[in-house]
Amino acid sequence: IEQHASGVSVGAADGAGKMQTIKSDYVVVAAPAPIVRDLEFAPALPSLLRQALKALTSGPATKAHLLFEKAWWRRTGHPQAYGSNLDTGAVWEANGSKPAVLTLLAGGRASQAFRALLEEGGPQRLVRRLSWLGELENALDFRSTTWELDKFARGGYMVFGPEFRPEWRAELSRGFGRVAFAGDHTSRKWQGYMNGAVESGARAARDIEIARLMEPVSP
Repeated sequence: IEQHASGVSVGAADGAGKMQTIKSDYVVVAAPAPIVRDLEFAPALPSLLRQALKALTSGPATKAHLLFEKAWWRRTGHPQAYGSNLDTGAVWEANGSKPAVLTLLAGGRASQAFRALLEEGGPQRLVRRLSWLGELENALDFRSTTWELDKFARGGYMVFGPEFRPEWRAELSRGFGRVAFAGDHTSRKWQGYMNGAVESGARAARDIEIARLMEPVSP
């Protein structure tokens, strides 16, 4: 990502591995922190931002959706969402109407255990682990994603550990010349949630509008 006086040039490899250049007035970088760390910026990112990105670590997470003919887990007076320390992680009903779908999310150490259940017995192994919800039914369909194995994500969420300084939070969302930053990890209120991703996108758009009003821009 190279900034110059009148715009930004972004170099990226296409499906055949050939480098292509895309030119634009501004760029929004919404990739997760592990990806941003590997990008090349010219001029280089500010030192504090580089330190903040380096201090973030990725949290493992596996998410699955199970489709059933009917919502066998629904019982009067019982909740529709559960948090747990089981290998199946948190469980909740994806929606309140047809199709009947359960969503499971296993984060941290549970992600690997969740994956092991799938490898050993497939989605029905997961269903059997949910017997505490009610009288089981076989799943009609199934989808799952392990975010730490996704090369474009490398994790399900960012971990702000003890090595991350609180004052660096502002650096993650601070614009840099013609480059604006988005992504849930840049949100103060909704970090780790889709709400934060949407919020950060709106904020990045405002940052670009302000930058346009202040042209010419210098990194």
